[in-house]
Amino acid sequence: MQLEKLGNKDQWHEAEVLGQVPGAMVIINTPIIGFNVGRLVRTQDDYVSWTIQWFNIRDAGVGGKSRLTNSYLPCWLDKTSGKEIRSVLQPENSDPMLYTVKRKRILFEPFELTSNGRLPKEVQAKLKSRYASEKLVF
Repeated sequence: MQLEKLGNKDQWHEAEVLGQVPGAMVIINTPIIGFNVGRLVRTQDDYVSWTIQWFNIRDAGVGGKSRLTNSYLPCWLDKTSGKEIRSVLQPENSDPMLYTVKRKRILFEPFELTSNGRLPKEVQAKLKSRYASEKLVF
């Protein structure tokens, strides 16, 4: 059934046509700070909302750190303390840091991080052209 559906694009919902499929990375337009990075986890039943897992740089919040050229790591929430943990592998006693976002807040086309967890050059260029320099650093 799934293979048949993939062969018939008339049966795809809009998210699939736009390349927004689970596992893809996206840029989320965010009030105040400009943008955040997330991984698409699953679409909601309305097909206009996505559950995403937030990603952030290791030194998030450290003044002057570039949000464009640093490596991004998945964010997890410690079940006991509620603190955010940034780690490639899920730490014990943690859950993914999930959020539901409307698809209209997803900027650009989905992408994959580079092998070292960085934003691809084309995504960096799009962010530079869209946001003032103070939104590109912490």
